[in-house]
Amino acid sequence: MKKLFTLFSLSAVLLFFNDVKAQEVGFGVGTSNYFGDLGRQGMGNSYVSDLWIEETKPSFTLFYRYSFLERFAVKSSLSLGWIGADDALISDVERGDDAWFRQYRNLHFKSHIFELSVMGEVNILPYAPGSYRDRFTPYITGGISVFHFDPKAEYNGEWVRLQPLGTEGQNTPEYPDRQKYSLIQPAIPLGLGVKYNINNNLILNFEVAHRFTFTDYLDDVSLDYVDRRVFDNNYETERADMIFALSNRSGEVDVEGVDRNVTAPGQQRGNPAGNDAFVFTTISLSYYFGNPNNNFTDPRMMRRHRLRW
Repeated sequence: MKKLFTLFSLSAVLLFFNDVKAQEVGFGVGTSNYFGDLGRQGMGNSYVSDLWIEETKPSFTLFYRYSFLERFAVKSSLSLGWIGADDALISDVERGDDAWFRQYRNLHFKSHIFELSVMGEVNILPYAPGSYRDRFTPYITGGISVFHFDPKAEYNGEWVRLQPLGTEGQNTPEYPDRQKYSLIQPAIPLGLGVKYNINNNLILNFEVAHRFTFTDYLDDVSLDYVDRRVFDNNYETERADMIFALSNRSGEVDVEGVDRNVTAPGQQRGNPAGNDAFVFTTISLSYYFGNPNNNFTDPRMMRRHRLRW
């Protein structure tokens, strides 16, 4: 992961010092959304069909873009967003359906997402930064990113970090195959966007990019419920009480334990069949360093845009 971070950093530096006339720097604001085991009605998934509008959080991004040709650019971004979900918000459930099980599970979480990404952009229309004629284009974008997250849940009025606790028995002798997940993960961003030159130097951008991750633990939920005795055997009483309370919260909605078999040890807690995901939706303004008549290093392209302007 450190090598990947170093590669991103070097790519950013090389791009910045390559040809300042072909570059932009920008700032954006927008929203972030999570897709995973905690979500809307039915089974959770990693796609837009599981979008939970009520759990939309803010996001911010800094970026610079280097335009190679009228159809291609590379952008490096540093983004900060927040995600979260809460089973208790699920409503209109029927006993026994997927949404009922999720509501009864009663888990919740929140986390920041701090991401560094490098993404290519393929312009659908001829486009040149700062140009008057070729001032607008939709584009397709994709690349690679690395991000940091840290899921937390509320316990006795305080927000507690979940990864160190091992709520699914991680790092215990009873579950030797379950190791604590890393809080630094890679992702594959894919998305769509539009660019519009407001004038010779200012560019308005709008982008929606879905992040396909390689972890099922953005929400600290993936596998099955663990027996209370596992925590008692490995931790002091106070800590064992906390871990169990955060791993199985169904007792908060079913005090009498009428349906406690639903969350008994070995019962499904999450869905390990698919990884979690998140999406950034961003509107941004960038500043173009260059002459609109001298957009690219290719002499033929420079002549073309001189004539058009």
